[in-house]
This record gives sequence, structure tokens and C-alpha cells, in this order.
Amino acid sequence: MLARTLPSPISRDPDNELYDRGCDLVEAATAIRRAADSRQAGRAVPAVLGCIEAALQELLWASAALELTTVDLSAPARKRSNPRAERITERMKRATEISSSVRYVGSAD
Repeated sequence: MLARTLPSPISRDPDNELYDRGCDLVEAATAIRRAADSRQAGRAVPAVLGCIEAALQELLWASAALELTTVDLSAPARKRSNPRAERITERMKRATEISSSVRYVGSAD
């Protein structure tokens, strides 16, 4: 079972929020690595691996959103179509289909 969290409302400018969340990500990964060294952490391994899997899925979408944001910011003219953005959107659709298929197959266990 995957835990879902709702995004908290952004109370400060998005640049600082995004950077701070990136720093939080590195800090959490470092803490997980340190805690994983303890032999007493063995019972938590399956749950943590599930959390890591969920985090990687969220990071997949975050990286796609970051890429789209970058494309949007660098687009010289809004009136022209953006082939790169269209390819990114198509990849995101395929990733959604694959993710749904993997989840469906995994739920059969």
C-alpha cells in the first residue's frame, strides 16, 4: 500500500520552495542511508523500500514537470508549436500507461 500525501500550500515564493524541497530530498536520502546501516532496522526494510519506490515514482513526475517548466520558460514564441514539449508530453503519456500496467500486474500478487 502506497501512502499518498497532499501537497502543502506554498506559502513562499516557488523558487525557494523548490530549492528547499530539493535540499530536504538530499537530507532524507542521507538519513535513510545512515539508518540502513543499523542491524536493528531490518524489520523496516520492506516498508522503506516501498517508500523509496513511491518516491522514485513521484520524482519521475517531478523531473518531467521540471523539464516542461524549463521548456516553457525557454520558448521564444508562444504562437509556434513546440515539438520538444510535444515529445515530452508524449513520453509522459507513455510513462503513465506503463506505470498503470506495472501497478495492475503487481496488484495480482
